[in-house]
Parts: sequence; structure tokens; C-alpha cells
Amino acid sequence: MKSERECGSLKACSEALRKLIRSKKLLLFAGFWNCFCYFGSKLFADGSRAVYAGTAFDDKIPVLPWMITIYLGSYVFWFFLYDDRLRTAGEETDRFFYADLIGKAVCAGIFILVPTTMLRPAVTGQGLWYRALRILYELDSPVNLFPSIHCFNSWLCWIGIRGRIDRGMTIKSLTLASAIAICVSTLTVRQHVIADAAGGILLAELCYQVTGIFLKKS
Repeated sequence: MKSERECGSLKACSEALRKLIRSKKLLLFAGFWNCFCYFGSKLFADGSRAVYAGTAFDDKIPVLPWMITIYLGSYVFWFFLYDDRLRTAGEETDRFFYADLIGKAVCAGIFILVPTTMLRPAVTGQGLWYRALRILYELDSPVNLFPSIHCFNSWLCWIGIRGRIDRGMTIKSLTLASAIAICVSTLTVRQHVIADAAGGILLAELCYQVTGIFLKKS
């Protein structure tokens, strides 16, 4: 049996989250939490211990600079899917955002405890996509790779819509295709390796299942 204090804590957390949902401030907080966990963890991670999680198969994946449009377009995809989830109040919305917040905290912990890195290819081509890829590499250092937050966010968007009866198969199919395309783009622009992408997907699934149990107990 759970103590009254434990039950009270669970209910307090749930009520705090629901207040954020009702005030429509949760979308802003989710963006802040994403940046805080990603950039904040860089202050504590020891880059000298960073390891490469790639395989020989990763090295054979072609670099496709044009897929940077999908990689960067993911931010628009996340905004609309997170906002869509926020518009539907209820336990599933609570569960979605709990999974998001907990998942990002787990990512930050892994970034600090098990730092990863990778070697990026030299981008020598000309044209818009090549220039964009060079800028991306300059702005985003190859750290905080496992698990991939890009893949975590994208797969969580799919999780958040796949069981909804108020969304048709066309929307669900487009969401799944978009999530997969974003995951693939992280590999083809050399921002992540397969292990990073798989880790992000598995973490999204795990956090969603755990938060489902958490909410039932609250």
C-alpha cells in the first residue's frame, strides 16, 4: 500500500501538469526543458571521455546534404504535433507530456554519464545544401548524441497520435512517415549513428509506458 504522502505527491505533480496544460504554457516550457537538458548537460559532460557508438554499417550510410531540410524541418513538425496534443485535455495528454519531460531528463543524465561523439565528413561540395550542412556542423558540436533527442521527439509525436480515434489514417500515416524520415535524416546528415536513433525511439516508448503506470497509480 502506498503511503498518503506518496499518493499526495503524485496527485500534486499531476495537478501541476494539468494547470500548465490548461494555461497553454506547457508548450513553451517543453521547449525550454528541451534546450535546458541538451545545452545544460554540456556544462557537466567530460568530452575527453566521449566514445563513438557507430559501426561499420554507419560508415557506409551515404551523406545526403539535401536531407538537412528534413532534419531542420523537424522543429516545425514537433511544434504542430505537440500543440495538437496539448489541445486535447485528458489523461493521454498528461501522459504524453510526462513522457517528454522525463525522457529529456534521462537524456541529460546519459549525456553527462556516458558522453558520445562522432567524426563528421569533410563537406567540400558547393550549393545551398552543402553550405547549410557546413553551418550546421559549425553551430552544433558532435556531442550529446546518445540517445538522439531528434528521434525521441519525433517518435513521441507518433506515439501521441497513433492510438487516437479522433485522427484518421491519413494523418497517422503522415505522422509515422515524417517521424521515420526525421530519424533517417539524422543519419544521412551525420548528426547521429544508428545506435543513437534506436536509443531515442526506445526511450520514447519506455517513457510512455512508465508514465502510463505512473498516472494509473496517481
